[in-house]
Amino acid sequence: MAGDSSECDLNCPGDASQMCGGKTKSSIYEMHACNDGPLVIAAATVLAETIMMKLDDLVPRCEKAAEGKNKLAAEFQTKFGNAGDPKASDLMQTAKVSAGKLLHQAEAAGKLSKQLAGPIAEASGMIGLDIQAFDESPPVEDKSADLQDFLADFVDMEKSNFNNFDVAKKADDLVAELKKLTPEAEQALADLQELFLLSEPMANNAFFVKEGPCTVDDEGCVMSPKNQHDEYYNGEYCDIEVQGTFPIKVEEFATESGFDFLTVNGNRYHGEGAGESTDQTLQDVKDVAGQITWYADGSCVRSGWKICGEQGTDSQKKDAAADKEERGIQYYPVMYFVDKEFRDVPMTCTGTVVGQPIYFKTYHLCAAACDANVHDCVGFSYFPTAPSEPNLCFLFSSFTSGQYYTGCESSSQTQFLQKHNKTKVDQPLDAEPTHPVCVAKLSKFVGTTLKPDASGKCKQCMKEVTNAKRCWE
Repeated sequence: MAGDSSECDLNCPGDASQMCGGKTKSSIYEMHACNDGPLVIAAATVLAETIMMKLDDLVPRCEKAAEGKNKLAAEFQTKFGNAGDPKASDLMQTAKVSAGKLLHQAEAAGKLSKQLAGPIAEASGMIGLDIQAFDESPPVEDKSADLQDFLADFVDMEKSNFNNFDVAKKADDLVAELKKLTPEAEQALADLQELFLLSEPMANNAFFVKEGPCTVDDEGCVMSPKNQHDEYYNGEYCDIEVQGTFPIKVEEFATESGFDFLTVNGNRYHGEGAGESTDQTLQDVKDVAGQITWYADGSCVRSGWKICGEQGTDSQKKDAAADKEERGIQYYPVMYFVDKEFRDVPMTCTGTVVGQPIYFKTYHLCAAACDANVHDCVGFSYFPTAPSEPNLCFLFSSFTSGQYYTGCESSSQTQFLQKHNKTKVDQPLDAEPTHPVCVAKLSKFVGTTLKPDASGKCKQCMKEVTNAKRCWE
């Protein structure tokens, strides 16, 4: 009773040594069915272990990316500082800050994963839970069964005596700890995944992964992620944007029938490609557009799926191959819009950065990432080291300043650029550049200029462009 300050001073009937409330109070006891103890702890353990496995996969990749980005940014910062390019040096500082943020979040997520490991192992040991058998189990007929009912086949109900107070108390404490840590770890996973996608965006000429762990390749394909057993994880979700409208080829499709769905053109497909509310299979789909979503529930995993953008005629296939290899041809050197005489020289630039600095993506995949940010990105600055080696890319929603280098005429960089531009005078690059480039999307600036305008009437114009009569390295 609220506000009552009396004591529990009445003896219990049948046992005078125990107190059963008082004049205005009652002693309250929580009772539960002890025979469901193994299933309760199993459900909490499965949910926690799924998150832990995803963290154990993602955290090392993020740490490696963060360390690589920080190291490369530091090298470029020193190089451009020595070259008298403070704006480019400052840009590298933003990459170092970005790398530090990614590393910090990865380390924090890793700590949560380690905190989960102990109670998961202890809980699994109490009930003999076999996670691998649970993941590999055949589809169930009863789609209304909850997780606890489903887990009954994967635990040893007799391994621990849950009618024993100490055992039940230990199980309750483990469940409470798992229920506290699991949401924290799940949020850490979501935050880390989001930051990782900004640092290393999953985008190609066909697909852009806006959310979730799905991946793309440079062949125009998108796919579910793979764990150590070459299967997707429980509890996955991806939001994928289709960059255009085109046919697809289904390279692989095997999901848990009736539970794990890939939604294409508004229809859900599962199993070996069957449509949930249509007679059409995924293999029958001709054209895709809009959004694709992937959802996997909390039990049973399969090998997953992989779909690729495909063109029909030989001519279309040739165009698609060119698009894949030359995604950046729609981007022109910023100097093309400032002073065409110097459009082929190395250049750095700064502006309003979109998202996070991008690490280890090719020039054309950086262009694809800019395309994916269609409402924000108007161009980018690209800093390579060597083909197939680490690089940095900065997407911009506007340009503010630039520095171009006119002292590299005898350098291998300019020779390389001239070699690949012999027949494409106004087009930037059809191969991976070997020096810094700053490019703008032609469709955003065609017929306009970026040349600094002292009157201030030109809104898109850069504030400053400097001719550095030297080489950048």
